[in-house]
Parts: sequence; structure tokens; C-alpha cells
Amino acid sequence: MPIATKEVTQADLDKINARKQFTTGELARFLMVAPRTVSKWADIGKLPCYRLPGSLDRRFPVDGVLQFMKDNNMPIPWQVKDKLFGFCVPPISMEGFEFEAHANNPLAAGLVVGGTTFTHAILSDAYGTDTALILARQLQSLNVACRCILLIDPSTSLENFNGINPFLRAVHQPVVPQTIQDFFTQRIEIPRRNKKLQKPQLSSNTHGVS
Repeated sequence: MPIATKEVTQADLDKINARKQFTTGELARFLMVAPRTVSKWADIGKLPCYRLPGSLDRRFPVDGVLQFMKDNNMPIPWQVKDKLFGFCVPPISMEGFEFEAHANNPLAAGLVVGGTTFTHAILSDAYGTDTALILARQLQSLNVACRCILLIDPSTSLENFNGINPFLRAVHQPVVPQTIQDFFTQRIEIPRRNKKLQKPQLSSNTHGVS
């Protein structure tokens, strides 16, 4: 996800897809923070917004959002389009995220991942944790900031996976959509000292499907 730190110009405004306003979820993804953080800023009057008539839903005008970011020296994260890839996972309902592509076996996954750059991925260990980690490595080789969630068996320790790099996280099945969404909207900085994130190491604790 490229990040621009330049002054806000008309060209910058055009890059927001001619959007006039954000929902809470859209703004959280744009600012790379949790939705509750956006709500908190709105509650204390830092972010200008209004509520829809007869509803608690908020809307945030773009010009107010950009002014808020400028006043607080926040970088502007340009996300041309979120692309979510799913490997051996059922459809998961999450606000603001829709699957761009699915694959139900390693061969199909390799073909999809090799031809498209994704910003997010949910990867099951249905074919073993090694396979899921290899896919994560391929995804992040094309987009270093691709956020990868690994869905692993409850009997497998999370310590074998978490901490490898900030854009990869393992969670136990069954799937908890809110946990995934919180990770997808969390603000994460790319380490400046290392241009490349540490590659996921293949785990010795795997279980494959014959």
C-alpha cells in the first residue's frame, strides 16, 4: 500500500475515486485504524461528521477528513482498490471487504496468486500450514504490505506463526470475522530499515490433506 506524504492537492482529491463522503468503516480502512478509533475521534469533535436522519450511522465529508489528516500530520494512504483473496475458506461477511478471488486447491491458488496483486488474504491450512505459508510468501512478494490471515487448527500453537512480520497473523479456527476485520483495519507501518519483510518460515508442525 503506497503512502504519500505530500501536500494535499486537487490531484490527490481525484485519487479518492471522486468520493464525497466516507462511512465509518470506509474511513477506518482509509486511515488504517479500527472503526472504534474513528468513532472516538468523532465523539470528541476531532473529525467532522453528521448522522443520517433517523439513524446512528455517521457520514464523514472528504474535505473534513483531509483537513483532519493535514492538521495532525497524518500520511495519506492511497488504496486504489482492496483485493481480498481466499484459500479454502467459506464466504465471510465483513464490512467493507468482499472476496476478489477464491481458490480451493493449491494449483488453482498458485495460478491466481501469480497473476494478481492482492491487498488482503485469508488462507486456510486445509492443505497444511506449509502450503498456507508459501501462499503468504507469494502474496507478499508482489505486495509487501498484503495482510495475510492464516486460519489454523486449534491444536497448533499460534507462537509458531505470529511475530514473523507485522502483516501476517495466525488465528485459530473457527473463523471469527471481527478478529480478521480488526487486523485488516489496524494501522501498520512498514519497517523503514528493512526494505523486505522477514519471510515466513515453514513450520514443522503441519497437517496435510491427502
